[in-house]
Amino acid sequence: GFATEALRALVAEAERRGVRVRAAVRPENAASLRVLAKSGFTELRGGDDDGNLVLARPTPTTERDR
Repeated sequence: GFATEALRALVAEAERRGVRVRAAVRPENAASLRVLAKSGFTELRGGDDDGNLVLARPTPTTERDR
């Protein structure tokens, strides 16, 4: 949907600039968790001080990294 498309565009621009994107989301927010999962986010650690799950996308590898 629109949320997934918007997030993917934001992530693409952030990665183009060399910025890693993280997200914090309430564990009961299933819709946001689905959008993040579709966009390649995985759980970074259990949670933050506010009880949110913290997710991030793996850093893309470049030819230089190989």
